[in-house]
Amino acid sequence: MFNQILEFTLGIEGGYSNHKHDTGGKTMFGISDARDGRVDGMIDIDGDGKGDVAVRDLTLEDAKTIYERDYWQKYHCDALPDPVGDALFDFVVNSGGHGVKSLQLITNMINDGTPELVLDGQYGPKTHAAIEQAVASAGPIVVAGCLCFARAGYYVGLRAMNDDYESFIKGWGRRAVKLFALMDTEQP
Repeated sequence: MFNQILEFTLGIEGGYSNHKHDTGGKTMFGISDARDGRVDGMIDIDGDGKGDVAVRDLTLEDAKTIYERDYWQKYHCDALPDPVGDALFDFVVNSGGHGVKSLQLITNMINDGTPELVLDGQYGPKTHAAIEQAVASAGPIVVAGCLCFARAGYYVGLRAMNDDYESFIKGWGRRAVKLFALMDTEQP
């Protein structure tokens, strides 16, 4: 699971970027120096909160390590069934905890509010149990598909709040749709 979705994510994120309207700041392979709350042109590789390497000098292997530790494992994508973990991974890479909030909202709707999750973007035992319940009820492709389309809605909302995001909205939308199409073709 991880290697396949990482390939997809890296294929979209590309190499170095420093777009003037991207609040993520400088990025390499989609890894931003702003993701740790600081914008200093440095990226924390070993997870100690200190910048270890300049953004432009981040290697692909270091990016893979960061993606696995700080996104795949942190957001428990490895504990979710295909393709739900993949959909969550790519969403949190692009939007952080908003991906978890959207998944919490979706599980509340599928589970008819039982249990009612607080939309806090935190992935804990209650969120995991609710996701498992939603997957058992609706199936993994439905949950993952709902997450992809909620993601597209999230992007529309971002664009409505900030005209600077106009240059990103089409690409963000295509990314969500491409991911859903990929997941749908991988199902038996």
